[in-house]
Amino acid sequence: MPYGSIEPEIVSDTEALLVPRMGRVRIGKPNQYRRSRHSKVVGDQAERVVFEMLEKTLSPRERSSLRWIAKEREQPGWDLQYGEDPNVTAIEVKGTTGAKFPTLEITSNEWIAAEALRERYWLYLVADCLSLRPRIQKLQDPFGKVSAGTYSVAPLVWRFSL
Repeated sequence: MPYGSIEPEIVSDTEALLVPRMGRVRIGKPNQYRRSRHSKVVGDQAERVVFEMLEKTLSPRERSSLRWIAKEREQPGWDLQYGEDPNVTAIEVKGTTGAKFPTLEITSNEWIAAEALRERYWLYLVADCLSLRPRIQKLQDPFGKVSAGTYSVAPLVWRFSL
């Protein structure tokens, strides 16, 4: 896919890419994977879409500090960042090949970062991320949105080890 020809669209606040779940949560078979076999490809492309959009839209000063943290194999709880400490803006990117997200997973590391950074922490949801017209929704301070009751979170998996 020629990356220069991707033209992402930022969706308005009235068009949510994360939609409410209807009905009961269905639990799969114990051997079933929670994620698609293609989740790495989808996630990497979603990050690429957001990174390239930021390269085009940030101010020159912000752009000079833009880093693709996940590509550098760091795991601070977000994928992209710009700005300087202590005012870094952290962006966690979630991608789907679908038109909307029925749910999304946030790791405990990401949630701890969201709580610590609050208004400087963003979720960028990228729908249709493998298309030439991906759609992006930006959500600032997801921890605050959960605290206010706008969204909800629930633990799905607990790692038990010795």
